[in-house]
This record gives sequence, structure tokens and C-alpha cells, in this order.
Amino acid sequence: MNLSLKSSLLLITIFFVANLTFISCKDENNDPVEPSRPLLATMSSYSQDKRLHVSEAYRYDSQGRLIEVSNNDKDKTTFEYSVSQVTVKSYYKDSLEETQILQLDNNGLCKATIWDENYTTNYTYDSNGYLETTVEKDGNATITQTYTVSNQNYVTINSQEVYVNTASAKEMNTDFIGKIGIMKIDHRGIASQNLLKSASDQINNYTTEFEFYIDKTNTIDLENTGIYFLGKQNKNPVKQQAVTFTDMPGYTVNYTYE
Repeated sequence: MNLSLKSSLLLITIFFVANLTFISCKDENNDPVEPSRPLLATMSSYSQDKRLHVSEAYRYDSQGRLIEVSNNDKDKTTFEYSVSQVTVKSYYKDSLEETQILQLDNNGLCKATIWDENYTTNYTYDSNGYLETTVEKDGNATITQTYTVSNQNYVTINSQEVYVNTASAKEMNTDFIGKIGIMKIDHRGIASQNLLKSASDQINNYTTEFEFYIDKTNTIDLENTGIYFLGKQNKNPVKQQAVTFTDMPGYTVNYTYE
């Protein structure tokens, strides 16, 4: 069956459709939280032939936290904050479609997301605040991802998908990061696959490795959009993403920026 993962959490990368993607950004909106992390006002993604894929605009509160993302498809996502949680609401043409609760730990990092009793995601972080693991569960499907950090960049993600007695097709909803099209270029960068699943138990393993532009500073990641509750972002922008599978051909995605 075709199973589309919520990624971000982990994530169908919008750049999977092209081997070369161009990004155009404006980084002047509100006053930045700190000089090295300007907040993005808008971000646009183009295909290799320069056609616009998606364009998004960001709004922030007085503390530099993301409060709204809107895109050219009339989708809108809002963020409401409290000490212990972030409430994420997704709208289409001003009609509320979905609400997600993000539970925060004592450090203000997201430790779990809640959609309904059948879908949960749990997160762990290392002592420096970098994402360490994510475990997604939806019915009979479990997706576990483990992250390796080097020189302040996520260099490797090891992923395992486990499907137990999946007798019929089931599509996992896109998580809130998936609602933010451009945000799929985050430090994880996983391009989830639509794989044909049998009705029996199945385990899929794959590894994603990243190379970076070490001479450039990353200014288009989660923290530059006012999202500080999902751990540290990459220090440098991604140059190449290579995915290898145990039972199917892998692929490589190259990134350029302007």
C-alpha cells in the first residue's frame, strides 16, 4: 500500500522532485531575536526550470516567535504559546481544518505531539539541544529516526519503518511542519518514500547522509522562522543529501541557494 509519512518530522522534501533547487528569501521582517539569526519575512521555492513551487510569508510576536505562516495556496498555520505547550492550528480559506498540541519539556523543547489517540510522535534531544531521536506511531506503523551531529550539523539520519499486519492502505496525515511547505528544508531533510507495502509485517531501513556548505552560514532554517522548540538547526546550509535503502535504489539531491 502507499504510505505517506508525516515527516518532520519527517517529511516529504519538496526538493525531491528536482535535483537542483533554487531558493529566494527576504530576511528583513521584525527585529531579529539576535543578530546572527535574522527572521525570515518570506521564502519561495522554485523547481529546476525556475517555476515557482511555493511561497510563504511569516509573522512573529514581540518575542520573535512564529505565530503565523501563510502560503500561496490559501493555507494558513497559526501558533499559540503557553509555558507547557504550543497549539498549532491549520486553516484552509479561513476554515479550521486541524489542531495539534505540542507538549514542551522543562527546556521549552517539544517532547511529544498529539493528533489523536492513534497518532503520536515523541522527541529526545542531546545535552546541547540537538534532536537525537523521533518515534512516530500511527496505528500499526512505527517510524524511528536517529540523528548524528558533527560540527553543529546533522550529518546522518538512520531511519526504520515498521509495519505490522497492514492489511489495507493507510495514509498518515502530514504533521504541522508538513503544513509549512518550505519548512521541509529543515535540519532533518528526509524525503519520505511512497512505498508499496504488503499485508504482512514489514521493516524498512534507510540512511540519509548530508554534506554542507561549510563556508556559508545557515539562515533559512527553523530558528530563522521563529521556531525554537524543535532543537538546534544546522550551522551550515545543506549542499547534498544522499539516501540509501536496504532493498531499493537510493538517490541524491543537490542544493544551491541564491
